[in-house]
Amino acid sequence: MAGFVVWFTGLSGTGKSTLAAMLSAELRARGVHVEVLDGDEVRTHLSRGLGFSREDRDTNVRRIGFVAKLLARAGSCAITAAISPYRQTRDEQRAQIPGFVEIHCDCALDALAERDPKGLYKKALAGEITHFTGVDDPYERPEHPELVVHTDREAPEASLARILVTLEDLGHIPRRQDAPRTTPPPVARTMPPPTERSAPPTERSIPPGVARTSPSAAPPAAPPASPRSAPPGAPRSAPPGAPRSSPPGTSRSTSPPAARRTTPPSGMPLAAPPSTSRSSFPPAARRTTPPSGIPVSAPLPSRLRHDVLLPPHGGELTPCYVDPRSRESLAARAETLPIVDLDACAEHDLHLLATGAYAPLRGFMTSRDYLRVVRDLRLERGLPWALPITLATTEEAAAPLRVGVEAALRARDGRLVALLDVTDIYRPDKDLEARALFGTTDPEHPGVAALHQSGPVYLGGAVHAFDRPVPPDFPAREHTPAETRAHFADRGFRHVTGYLTRDPLDRAHEYLTKAAMELCDDLLLHALVDAPSPDDFPAPVRMRCHEALLAHYYPQSRVLLSVYPAPLRAAGARDLLHHALVLKNHGCSHVLIAPDHPALTTPPSDARPSESRPGEARPGEARPGEARPGEARPEARAIDEARAVFQRFAPAELGIVPLFVEPAFHSTALGTIATAKTSPGDASTRLHLTPVEVRAMLQRGQLPPPEILRPEVARLLADATVVRLPRSTPPERDPQRDP
Repeated sequence: MAGFVVWFTGLSGTGKSTLAAMLSAELRARGVHVEVLDGDEVRTHLSRGLGFSREDRDTNVRRIGFVAKLLARAGSCAITAAISPYRQTRDEQRAQIPGFVEIHCDCALDALAERDPKGLYKKALAGEITHFTGVDDPYERPEHPELVVHTDREAPEASLARILVTLEDLGHIPRRQDAPRTTPPPVARTMPPPTERSAPPTERSIPPGVARTSPSAAPPAAPPASPRSAPPGAPRSAPPGAPRSSPPGTSRSTSPPAARRTTPPSGMPLAAPPSTSRSSFPPAARRTTPPSGIPVSAPLPSRLRHDVLLPPHGGELTPCYVDPRSRESLAARAETLPIVDLDACAEHDLHLLATGAYAPLRGFMTSRDYLRVVRDLRLERGLPWALPITLATTEEAAAPLRVGVEAALRARDGRLVALLDVTDIYRPDKDLEARALFGTTDPEHPGVAALHQSGPVYLGGAVHAFDRPVPPDFPAREHTPAETRAHFADRGFRHVTGYLTRDPLDRAHEYLTKAAMELCDDLLLHALVDAPSPDDFPAPVRMRCHEALLAHYYPQSRVLLSVYPAPLRAAGARDLLHHALVLKNHGCSHVLIAPDHPALTTPPSDARPSESRPGEARPGEARPGEARPGEARPEARAIDEARAVFQRFAPAELGIVPLFVEPAFHSTALGTIATAKTSPGDASTRLHLTPVEVRAMLQRGQLPPPEILRPEVARLLADATVVRLPRSTPPERDPQRDP
């Protein structure tokens, strides 16, 4: 199949980037090699220095068109998402590019003003801003686009369905039933349990906005209509299903289905990020680490291809650790630059950015990405993203900084660890961020408290890390995305389930993870090492429990234990989606989600300090884990929220498949582990202990029963527990004998 170009055009805010991201995900799922040329990214890299005069705008569009033409000539699909306001320049690209498909994203001006978080349209309409495209600068609507999508009247999923039908009608992509599959087959989201077996950015202030909810389901695409040709001069924005005629100078593929391209995209070389750790992988998968502790950047094995593993989010890993040969020169340059201090959260974020775990991000978010993520759970380029990855600092540290300069990033131990290209300086509305992430502005909520303790100024820009900001807790168990992908590829694995845990796995969670392993090739067990509660077992104890359980009860060749070095942010379902995308970057195709997932058991948005003892309820409240009359149980509400977040996006956008599972327990009616779906009997036949109850038993000197916890794990926990003997009751005082 010949290459082609999908050219999105429309005013700022009409949804071009969102639709471009959705379309690219769907086309990759159909085996088409896709590259996206986003307008903002092109201005940052390809057209840096150009202004916004007509001449500069035309130059920018011509550069985009030239690159898109080269991609199409090589057999790829190039998707462009730029305003491209002038009709003559767009038609010039149409005449030069075979397979040119113009899609006009149309939206009423008042709707754009309402959805604009920065209020720029309202300022332009009020005359406070001049030379604003669509208000006092012209935007020339296409006369004969292949398709018009009305983004103020239809859901993004509906627009995507119409775009796909148009591309099918034009012969650029095969019909869905003929499309080759390069992503894992769909899996039921609730698993059946098996039987148990062993404008250039400037400094600005952000006005408040209102969160927006995207529709969760796409209507079915309209069936194609009978072929017909549009009369001369007729608009080509016909209803879905009608083939579009091409103007002179354009072409469309007429090759038969057998000749169409079905080859999946080739693998991309990925740089191996640094670590001071010693790898626990076999020698073939280890990285090469020089004495400096920073490994030499090298491509992954050639067999690591995207037709074997799910591609990273955005298509490629984006590690930000510099080549070791540049380390000394960057460290010396950092000594001469203004310094920005990192807090604990920023240290972890910097490391995950630098290893590529946060792909497609290459640095801390600018205000455009930040606002879009807070409001819509999407990056500005349209890709799904759950949490703002920001660098907060003080007014004093931000004072000497300007857009376009560099700053040195300093870890809490005083080491300079990275350079930041400052491309944005902004002051966020933290109440807006708190409501969007945590559902509350209550300062007692741990996420809200941490947010307000951070600095009032955010810095955005790409990072260049030359040293690790946080030493590894468990060097042999910390693996980067490049390493885990090499590990899975070496073994020929394609379907991998990821699971996040903080506490040692009990029998119920062992059962759930093994159920997931029945569906997939391997299990990636991501272990949190933070301890939000002082009662939590120390991280070394928990890690020894994980290792003992895997050594005795799991096949060693099909499970990988790895540390997840960053703590969760008490953001509930957003935390869950965020970690799912991190797992995707590590090579996972599925994520296992139980009701007591660590992201879903953080304090709720209406949390208040409780004076009652664990397991007791305050007057008028339900016991922990129970519901008030007429309400759903807390874990059921958390799972519903998690489902809703995943359902905001088309499956191809996320790529990774969520596996929502029922709570498991030991059934006394069956004598084995089961769920409510597979076990007879009522609640009295279901034996389960929470981690808090397990700790309480151990503190009383009792071992949890083997139906709940494997003996090897129970003994390790008992050895690490201080037994609390019951206090003896003093004898009553006799006033006659003890005056």
